[in-house]
Amino acid sequence: MTVPEQAWADLGPLPALEEFAQRNAERSLHALTSDDLERSERLKRELRDEEALRLHEVGLSYRQIAAQMGYSSSSRVHDAIHRARNREPQDTLYERKLDQQAQLDLCERRLFEILEREPPPGADSATIGMVHDAWIKAGVALVRVLERSARLWGLDAPRKAVVKVPYITPEALAAYRKQLDAELLEMGIDVSSLPTVEDRLDLMRAR
Repeated sequence: MTVPEQAWADLGPLPALEEFAQRNAERSLHALTSDDLERSERLKRELRDEEALRLHEVGLSYRQIAAQMGYSSSSRVHDAIHRARNREPQDTLYERKLDQQAQLDLCERRLFEILEREPPPGADSATIGMVHDAWIKAGVALVRVLERSARLWGLDAPRKAVVKVPYITPEALAAYRKQLDAELLEMGIDVSSLPTVEDRLDLMRAR
Protein backbone atom coordinates (compact mmCIF):
# COMPACT_ATOMS: atom_id res chain seq x y z
CA MET A 1 0.00 0.00 0.00
CA THR A 2 1.42 3.38 -1.00
CA VAL A 3 1.61 6.37 1.32
CA PRO A 4 -1.46 8.18 -0.17
CA GLU A 5 -3.47 4.99 0.04
CA GLN A 6 -2.43 4.54 3.67
CA ALA A 7 -3.48 8.14 4.41
CA TRP A 8 -6.93 7.59 2.91
CA ALA A 9 -7.28 4.39 4.88
CA ASP A 10 -6.42 6.17 8.14
CA LEU A 11 -9.31 8.60 7.54
CA GLY A 12 -11.80 5.80 7.91
CA PRO A 13 -15.13 5.64 6.07
CA LEU A 14 -16.10 8.95 4.48
CA PRO A 15 -19.60 10.37 5.09
CA ALA A 16 -22.17 10.29 2.34
CA LEU A 17 -22.54 13.37 0.15
CA GLU A 18 -25.89 14.35 1.73
CA GLU A 19 -24.47 14.05 5.23
CA PHE A 20 -21.43 16.10 4.28
CA ALA A 21 -23.60 18.85 2.82
CA GLN A 22 -25.80 18.94 5.93
CA ARG A 23 -22.80 19.21 8.23
CA ASN A 24 -21.35 22.01 6.13
CA ALA A 25 -24.66 23.90 6.20
CA GLU A 26 -24.86 23.56 9.99
CA ARG A 27 -21.32 24.90 10.34
CA SER A 28 -22.16 27.85 8.11
CA LEU A 29 -25.29 28.60 10.13
CA HIS A 30 -23.44 28.55 13.42
CA ALA A 31 -20.73 30.73 11.90
CA LEU A 32 -23.21 33.55 11.27
CA THR A 33 -22.62 36.41 13.61
CA SER A 34 -25.17 38.80 15.02
CA ASP A 35 -24.07 41.36 12.42
CA ASP A 36 -24.81 38.87 9.63
CA LEU A 37 -28.28 38.22 11.01
CA GLU A 38 -28.92 41.94 11.39
CA ARG A 39 -27.88 42.56 7.79
CA SER A 40 -30.17 39.77 6.65
CA GLU A 41 -33.14 41.21 8.54
CA ARG A 42 -32.39 44.69 7.20
CA LEU A 43 -32.28 43.36 3.65
CA LYS A 44 -35.63 41.61 4.07
CA ARG A 45 -37.15 44.78 5.52
CA GLU A 46 -35.82 46.86 2.62
CA LEU A 47 -37.21 44.42 0.05
CA ARG A 48 -40.56 44.54 1.83
CA ASP A 49 -40.48 48.34 1.81
CA GLU A 50 -39.73 48.40 -1.91
CA GLU A 51 -42.60 46.03 -2.63
CA ALA A 52 -44.97 48.29 -0.70
CA LEU A 53 -43.73 51.26 -2.73
CA ARG A 54 -44.22 49.34 -5.99
CA LEU A 55 -47.80 48.44 -5.08
CA HIS A 56 -48.55 52.03 -4.11
CA GLU A 57 -47.21 53.32 -7.44
CA VAL A 58 -49.45 50.98 -9.42
CA GLY A 59 -52.48 52.43 -7.69
CA LEU A 60 -53.13 50.42 -4.52
CA SER A 61 -54.21 52.32 -1.42
CA TYR A 62 -52.45 52.05 1.93
CA ARG A 63 -55.28 49.92 3.26
CA GLN A 64 -55.10 47.53 0.30
CA ILE A 65 -51.34 47.19 0.64
CA ALA A 66 -51.68 46.50 4.37
CA ALA A 67 -54.20 43.74 3.70
CA GLN A 68 -52.13 42.21 0.90
CA MET A 69 -48.74 42.31 2.63
CA GLY A 70 -49.84 41.74 6.20
CA TYR A 71 -49.08 45.17 7.69
CA SER A 72 -50.88 45.89 10.94
CA SER A 73 -52.12 49.32 9.86
CA SER A 74 -52.07 51.86 7.05
CA SER A 75 -49.58 53.98 9.00
CA ARG A 76 -47.10 51.08 8.84
CA VAL A 77 -47.46 51.06 5.07
CA HIS A 78 -46.88 54.81 4.98
CA ASP A 79 -43.67 54.40 7.01
CA ALA A 80 -42.46 51.60 4.73
CA ILE A 81 -43.04 53.66 1.59
CA HIS A 82 -41.32 56.64 3.20
CA ARG A 83 -38.25 54.53 4.03
CA ALA A 84 -38.10 53.11 0.52
CA ARG A 85 -38.24 56.57 -1.06
CA ASN A 86 -35.56 57.92 1.26
CA ARG A 87 -33.19 55.15 0.19
CA GLU A 88 -33.55 56.00 -3.48
CA PRO A 89 -30.90 58.16 -5.17
CA GLN A 90 -31.94 61.60 -6.34
CA ASP A 91 -31.88 60.56 -10.00
CA THR A 92 -34.38 57.80 -9.30
CA LEU A 93 -36.64 60.18 -7.37
CA TYR A 94 -36.60 62.61 -10.28
CA GLU A 95 -37.53 59.83 -12.69
CA ARG A 96 -40.42 58.81 -10.45
CA LYS A 97 -41.63 62.39 -10.41
CA LEU A 98 -41.50 62.46 -14.19
CA ASP A 99 -43.52 59.23 -14.36
CA GLN A 100 -46.15 60.62 -11.99
CA GLN A 101 -46.28 63.88 -13.91
CA ALA A 102 -46.87 61.95 -17.13
CA GLN A 103 -49.85 60.23 -15.51
CA LEU A 104 -51.17 63.58 -14.28
CA ASP A 105 -50.78 65.04 -17.78
CA LEU A 106 -52.80 62.17 -19.20
CA CYS A 107 -55.57 62.77 -16.66
CA GLU A 108 -55.49 66.48 -17.44
CA ARG A 109 -55.92 65.88 -21.19
CA ARG A 110 -58.84 63.52 -20.63
CA LEU A 111 -60.54 66.00 -18.32
CA PHE A 112 -60.12 68.79 -20.85
CA GLU A 113 -61.70 66.52 -23.47
CA ILE A 114 -64.75 66.20 -21.22
CA LEU A 115 -64.90 69.96 -20.68
CA GLU A 116 -64.75 70.58 -24.44
CA ARG A 117 -67.68 68.30 -25.22
CA GLU A 118 -70.87 69.99 -26.28
CA PRO A 119 -74.38 68.56 -25.97
CA PRO A 120 -75.46 66.97 -29.27
CA PRO A 121 -77.69 69.12 -31.49
CA GLY A 122 -81.33 68.82 -30.53
CA ALA A 123 -80.53 67.12 -27.23
CA ASP A 124 -83.28 67.02 -24.62
CA SER A 125 -83.00 68.64 -21.23
CA ALA A 126 -81.96 65.39 -19.52
CA THR A 127 -79.01 64.90 -21.87
CA ILE A 128 -77.97 68.53 -21.49
CA GLY A 129 -78.13 68.14 -17.73
CA MET A 130 -75.90 65.06 -17.87
CA VAL A 131 -73.33 66.95 -19.94
CA HIS A 132 -73.39 69.87 -17.50
CA ASP A 133 -72.91 67.48 -14.57
CA ALA A 134 -69.95 65.93 -16.39
CA TRP A 135 -68.47 69.41 -16.83
CA ILE A 136 -68.75 70.13 -13.11
CA LYS A 137 -67.19 66.82 -12.08
CA ALA A 138 -64.40 67.19 -14.62
CA GLY A 139 -63.70 70.72 -13.39
CA VAL A 140 -63.42 69.56 -9.78
CA ALA A 141 -61.16 66.67 -10.80
CA LEU A 142 -59.01 68.99 -12.90
CA VAL A 143 -58.41 71.27 -9.93
CA ARG A 144 -57.27 68.27 -7.89
CA VAL A 145 -54.92 67.14 -10.66
CA LEU A 146 -53.37 70.61 -10.87
CA GLU A 147 -52.99 70.76 -7.09
CA ARG A 148 -51.31 67.35 -7.08
CA SER A 149 -48.91 68.47 -9.79
CA ALA A 150 -48.05 71.62 -7.82
CA ARG A 151 -47.34 69.58 -4.69
CA LEU A 152 -45.24 67.12 -6.69
CA TRP A 153 -42.84 69.85 -7.79
CA GLY A 154 -43.09 72.00 -4.65
CA LEU A 155 -44.79 74.90 -6.41
CA ASP A 156 -47.24 75.69 -3.63
CA ALA A 157 -46.22 78.68 -1.54
CA PRO A 158 -46.24 78.21 2.23
CA ARG A 159 -49.55 79.17 3.73
CA LYS A 160 -49.59 81.86 6.38
CA ALA A 161 -51.93 81.25 9.27
CA VAL A 162 -53.08 84.32 11.18
CA VAL A 163 -53.97 83.47 14.75
CA LYS A 164 -56.00 86.09 16.57
CA VAL A 165 -55.77 85.95 20.35
CA PRO A 166 -58.37 88.13 22.08
CA TYR A 167 -57.01 90.40 24.76
CA ILE A 168 -58.74 90.06 28.12
CA THR A 169 -58.47 93.02 30.41
CA PRO A 170 -57.90 92.53 34.16
CA GLU A 171 -61.31 94.07 34.82
CA ALA A 172 -63.07 91.57 32.53
CA LEU A 173 -61.16 88.70 34.12
CA ALA A 174 -62.13 89.86 37.63
CA ALA A 175 -65.79 90.18 36.60
CA TYR A 176 -65.76 86.68 35.12
CA ARG A 177 -64.18 85.30 38.29
CA LYS A 178 -66.83 87.00 40.41
CA GLN A 179 -69.58 85.55 38.24
CA LEU A 180 -68.02 82.06 38.46
CA ASP A 181 -67.76 82.31 42.25
CA ALA A 182 -71.46 83.24 42.44
CA GLU A 183 -72.47 80.28 40.28
CA LEU A 184 -70.41 77.92 42.42
CA LEU A 185 -71.94 79.36 45.58
CA GLU A 186 -75.43 78.63 44.21
CA MET A 187 -74.30 75.03 43.75
CA GLY A 188 -73.28 74.89 47.41
CA ILE A 189 -69.57 75.34 46.86
CA ASP A 190 -68.02 78.14 48.92
CA VAL A 191 -64.79 79.02 47.17
CA SER A 192 -63.85 81.54 49.86
CA SER A 193 -62.78 78.68 52.08
CA LEU A 194 -60.46 77.29 49.41
CA PRO A 195 -56.79 78.35 49.31
CA THR A 196 -55.99 81.05 46.78
CA VAL A 197 -53.20 80.88 44.23
CA GLU A 198 -51.03 83.05 46.48
CA ASP A 199 -51.64 80.66 49.40
CA ARG A 200 -50.55 77.71 47.27
CA LEU A 201 -47.41 79.52 46.13
CA ASP A 202 -46.51 80.34 49.74
CA LEU A 203 -47.06 76.68 50.65
CA MET A 204 -44.78 75.54 47.84
CA ARG A 205 -42.05 77.96 48.87
CA ALA A 206 -42.29 76.73 52.45
CA ARG A 207 -41.60 73.20 51.29
